Amino acid sequence: MKKARDSLSKNFPIFSNPKYSLEELSKELDLSVLDLEKDDYLKLCLYESLRIEPPVPISTTICLTET
Repeated sequence: MKKARDSLSKNFPIFSNPKYSLEELSKELDLSVLDLEKDDYLKLCLYESLRIEPPVPISTTICLTET
């Protein structure tokens, strides 16, 4: 968890203060200022979470029938 907080503190200065709760931190998040190109750890965390829980379920159904 420390590595994630350190990585987030690069983009969001409020994360460098450990006294804030998760609720307070989530109110301060503005994802438009994220620089994922420079923050490899945060980018990998985001990709992994999208891999585990994709935003849109992808399902392909193939129906094979003999006629």
